[in-house]
Amino acid sequence: MSTKNKEIKFVQGIYADQYKDWLYQIKLKKSDWEKQYEKLKEEFEDEDYVKFEMKLSKKDKWYFKELDKKPEVQKAEEVKAADHSPDRDDLPF
Repeated sequence: MSTKNKEIKFVQGIYADQYKDWLYQIKLKKSDWEKQYEKLKEEFEDEDYVKFEMKLSKKDKWYFKELDKKPEVQKAEEVKAADHSPDRDDLPF
């Protein structure tokens, strides 16, 4: 699955700052977050949790990306022994 064709859903109103080398502060801007919350509430109506990824941009700014509700799972094709070595019948021993 390619991420090039998918639109990145940025989360508005939530920001991160590096507080120490290993610690980050999360800030919510009330006006933006209220709008974002209403949107997420409708979109994730049947979900208990909404997941975000905290990422670092190329310009060293932290941002949050909304994750998909349920990732698509691709079924693997059934592999048979003949698929691994199709010429097995031609072995000399």
